[in-house]
Amino acid sequence: MTITDLAERMATQFDITIEAAEQSAENYLEQIEQVDRRTIDRNDITSDDADFVIGSFASERGINPDDENKTQIPSDKDDLLLDQLDTLSATIRDRQETLKDLTDQRNDLIIQLLDRGNSVASICDASGLTRTRVYAIKDARR
Repeated sequence: MTITDLAERMATQFDITIEAAEQSAENYLEQIEQVDRRTIDRNDITSDDADFVIGSFASERGINPDDENKTQIPSDKDDLLLDQLDTLSATIRDRQETLKDLTDQRNDLIIQLLDRGNSVASICDASGLTRTRVYAIKDARR
């Protein structure tokens, strides 16, 4: 088995990127080489070495390699990054709602201006929208 094969197996088994899997596999193989004072050919990794790498990866992350859910015990750094992701995702959701509300308000103003006889050109100038978009808003509201 090559290191690429091992990384693909790990990526599939643990639901991680191939790049992360390959870096982890390389780190564990280097550790085996240091401890056992031997060289491991990255194009001919034994099944014992591959199993050791996979088991070590799982153990370090608190994952049972046979657990289909691959529930992981996050590290402190992972906890921090997951918290940041959660916060950022919540902000994105809030801003998407705000954007939707603002877009609805803008579209209402466009309809009002059209109903009052304002030209599409003047609405395009004020809004920064194209004529096509202004007409699409008009047609969608009718």
